[in-house]
Amino acid sequence: MRDAGLAHQRLTEARVEGVEVGHARTVEPSDSVRGYRHGRGRLSGWGMAKNAAVDLTIPEDVRENARKGLGLREEYGYGGTEVGEGTAELLAAGGKVTEEQVRHIAQYFPRHAHDNLGETEEQGKPSRGYIAWLLWGGDEGRAWSERAVEALDREA
Repeated sequence: MRDAGLAHQRLTEARVEGVEVGHARTVEPSDSVRGYRHGRGRLSGWGMAKNAAVDLTIPEDVRENARKGLGLREEYGYGGTEVGEGTAELLAAGGKVTEEQVRHIAQYFPRHAHDNLGETEEQGKPSRGYIAWLLWGGDEGRAWSERAVEALDREA
């Protein structure tokens, strides 16, 4: 796991700096490292939505939730995974996401709706589930991503 964490750190630094990584294309600040961690072996572009009529701009309330989740994860040292942290960085940065990214975000919520989403656990600290949920945009992220996927499906 130590090597995976170091690889994540290097990829994150490369993503932020916009440098070339291996034979991959130049990494943009809005890119996610999800493609690398899921076994593709390099960062790759995902392309834009097939139908440009669907607005995939990240809403401000989703950005705020992601920033809040990142802050709580930093403060308490728990909540979410590296994938969730990468997603939060993508959401907090704003701009537009691709069709594949919004579908990936929407898939998170049904799988984790049963997690401990109470804002606090013992001693008034936020629960791990609450922080993780915020990293993916919170309730607003769920509503936005599900609406976007429904619109993409209608346009297909």
